[in-house]
Amino acid sequence: NFAPVQSTDWIHINGIDYNKELDQILLSCKSISEIWIIDHSTTSSQAATHEGGKYEMGGDILYRWGNPRTYNKGTRLDQKFYSQHNANWISNDFKDGGRIMVFNNGLNRMPAYSSVEIINPPMIGKGLYNKKLPYGPVSPNWIYKDSIPEKFFSGFKSGASRISKFNTLICSGLNGRFFELDS
Repeated sequence: NFAPVQSTDWIHINGIDYNKELDQILLSCKSISEIWIIDHSTTSSQAATHEGGKYEMGGDILYRWGNPRTYNKGTRLDQKFYSQHNANWISNDFKDGGRIMVFNNGLNRMPAYSSVEIINPPMIGKGLYNKKLPYGPVSPNWIYKDSIPEKFFSGFKSGASRISKFNTLICSGLNGRFFELDS
C-alpha cells in the first residue's frame, strides 16, 4: 500500500533477473525504490496464497531491500535505493558471485548522486532469507560513487553489470556515458 506517485505504473518494474540455481526471480521496482525476490517455482494458484512453491511461501515476497518505509519498518532516513535500475545477480564465477548489483540512480536523494552498489542478502539456508525486519543487510557490501558524488548522476535509466572476474561495466544513461571499473 505504498505508492509515492499516483500512477497506474505505481511499481514500475525496470529490471528482472533469474537465478537458475535458486529458481528465484529478482525484480527492480523503481517507483518504490526496492528490489524484490520471488519464487519462480510457484504456480499461479499457489501465488494467490501464502503457501506452495519450492520455498513454501506461495506468492509472497521472499526478500526485499532498499526502502523499509514501504512495509512500515523505517523512515526516509532508512531508505537505501532511490529510483534504482538494473538489479542483477552477479555470476558465481566472478568476484562477489551470488550477490546483487544495482545501479542506484539517486533520484530524490539529498544531495542527488548515483552509485553502483552490491548487497549480500542474509540467508539462513540455500535460497531462504532472514526475515528479521527491516530486511538486512544494514548497508551495501560495496559502493562505487565519484570522489565528488554529484559529478556522477543519472536520475533515470542506467545500469551496471560485472563483465569479468573483477571488472564492472557502468552505463550512465542520462549523459550516454559508458565506463569500466577494474579491480
